[in-house]
Amino acid sequence: MVPTEDNYIDWILAGIRDYFRKLGYRVKTYSIGQVKERQCPIDRILAVGNKMVGLQFKRPYISKQGQLKYHKTQHQNNLISKARWIFYCLPDFTDWKYQEVALFHCKFVPELPENSKDNIPKRYYRWGSFAEALLGCYEGVEIKDDNIVEKIIEDMHRDPKDVYLSLNKKSEELYLIRRDLEAEIMDYEPA
Repeated sequence: MVPTEDNYIDWILAGIRDYFRKLGYRVKTYSIGQVKERQCPIDRILAVGNKMVGLQFKRPYISKQGQLKYHKTQHQNNLISKARWIFYCLPDFTDWKYQEVALFHCKFVPELPENSKDNIPKRYYRWGSFAEALLGCYEGVEIKDDNIVEKIIEDMHRDPKDVYLSLNKKSEELYLIRRDLEAEIMDYEPA
């Protein structure tokens, strides 16, 4: 029996929190919910100190040939492939006994391959190198003031599409435009 996607999310996030907290970082996670996920393709926002990354979890399934594969939604994959701060999290195990070490049995992938017969991404991170890339600002988004992370999450909850688009801009400023037409400028460093 393959665990549910929610099981994988719980196990992996527990490992991420534990890992970064042991290194002395403040860790926050947030879900925008399945309804808003269509506008912004993330299951969880992960904020580590003043660094942010979006994670889209995919539950594996076992093919007729006995290989692990992942269902891909084309619309979602298109959005993720354009975002430098969102990654798929692909568990590569199906035995629930691995839940305590689930984090170390995942691939962090910037996009799923378009026409791959084996559905296996060619470019991916394992946990140690992904954590290093996040902390070193090679991946994700660095927010200059870590208090703004909470503000970004609030705005994402309100209107995820606008925040998704704003975080994908390759400028030195992050513009969050609210429904009341009030514009707010926040500094951020693209990773």
